[in-house]
Amino acid sequence: MRKLPALAMAVCSLVCLQLASAAAAGTSGSLDPTFAEGGITWLTQTANAVAIQPDGKIIVVGSGANPNGRWGFALSRYRLDGTLDASFSGDGEVRTPFPNGGRATSIAIQPDGRIVVGGTAETSDNRSAFAFARYLPDGSLDPSFSGNG
Repeated sequence: MRKLPALAMAVCSLVCLQLASAAAAGTSGSLDPTFAEGGITWLTQTANAVAIQPDGKIIVVGSGANPNGRWGFALSRYRLDGTLDASFSGDGEVRTPFPNGGRATSIAIQPDGRIVVGGTAETSDNRSAFAFARYLPDGSLDPSFSGNG
């Protein structure tokens, strides 16, 4: 009978030691205060997939509206510090509208730095269809891909 309280005390002590060492480290699961605003950045789009470029920049893809209100693929690229990268399309954000809307759900970075984005787009008869586009490292559509990107 005396073994059970001793075992419970030993387990409790080990758990407390583990929690204390995790708290002392302060890194595991903590927000990085050097990234954006206290470790959090905000998007003007939905986010469905993320890719990290070899230089560490972060590309987020999803859906969003262009200035004319047309919905389609949305890409945002962030620097290592979590701020938008203005060298990507002039402001860090790219919007590729489709006539009846669309959303990007996957991303791949090619070895040459080109960005391939896949997802869905609504056809003229309101059916969902697979769609993908390729972008140059500066965020512009790659004209060598299907004639218009």
